[in-house]
Amino acid sequence: MVLFALEHLAAIVYIMARGYTNLPAFSLVVASILATILTATVIRHLIKRLHRRQLELVYLLNGVMVAVNLLFLQFGTMATIDFVEMLAVGTLFDVLVSIVLVVLSRRHSRYVKFYRS
Repeated sequence: MVLFALEHLAAIVYIMARGYTNLPAFSLVVASILATILTATVIRHLIKRLHRRQLELVYLLNGVMVAVNLLFLQFGTMATIDFVEMLAVGTLFDVLVSIVLVVLSRRHSRYVKFYRS
């Protein structure tokens, strides 16, 4: 979760600092919302314990938002996207990891730990 949040947040901050982007506004807004949700979830986990259902919801939301963004970029635009912009949008790997984590937490909760360090 921390890596997802850091990846999306760092990429969006870099794109904003760079001053230009090839991403459509819709994709940038969706990626920003996703980065905010992931960062808020990490901060909430540091303050208070997350429950399994809350974590499943966040991972499911992550997978759905990245999939929507990828579909929009595939069918809705002809932009050439560089590596940093792809980190902000997400990849198919993000969707697969989110689905696997949701399935593992539903079926075998012993594989997904909820520790606070």
